[in-house]
Amino acid sequence: VIAFVPLNSWIIEWNSYLHLPEGLQRIENWMRSKEDELAGTTQFLTNFDSWLKFSVALFVMAVIPAIGEEVLFRGIIQRKIYHKIRDVHTSVWLTAALFSAIHLQFFGFVPRMFLGAMFGYMYFWTRNLWAPVFAHFINNGLTVFIIFLSHRNVIDFELVPSESSVSWVMALISLIVTAALLLNLKLTAERSTTLRNDA
Repeated sequence: VIAFVPLNSWIIEWNSYLHLPEGLQRIENWMRSKEDELAGTTQFLTNFDSWLKFSVALFVMAVIPAIGEEVLFRGIIQRKIYHKIRDVHTSVWLTAALFSAIHLQFFGFVPRMFLGAMFGYMYFWTRNLWAPVFAHFINNGLTVFIIFLSHRNVIDFELVPSESSVSWVMALISLIVTAALLLNLKLTAERSTTLRNDA
């Protein structure tokens, strides 16, 4: 999850500048207004600088979503789709698209879908729902912690950066490291399953 952060930041920036064709301008304006509305809510929820408020924010924005969303999307929806169609990739990506769409943040749809797919593969490979729950918690919790540090003037961080912050080189390195770590997770999970079956 941490290795994926630079690539995800690059995708977030790319996705935020997408424009619909001219005939769909009214839809894009509605999507932008929804995005601004949710950004305002996010700013309100992340306006904290004490340890107590940080603990509450961490619970509300990291613990609850990590458990609730992973149980719903990976534990129920992805499993149901997989049992229906018996195709791992389709079930993972379809669930990831639903996971992203339910947030109603259209200009963050693609990066959130990639995150959802990563959580989905983690669940499928490990056969353990705690793997994506923990990954989801790390993703959200890291953001909350960085915001907390910025409010306490420990680091300089903008929730919505005004300019590009990740180069394509960093994004490429992030992609390679993330892919290598995910492959390692897959191979480790397969070895573990083989050893259990042999025993």
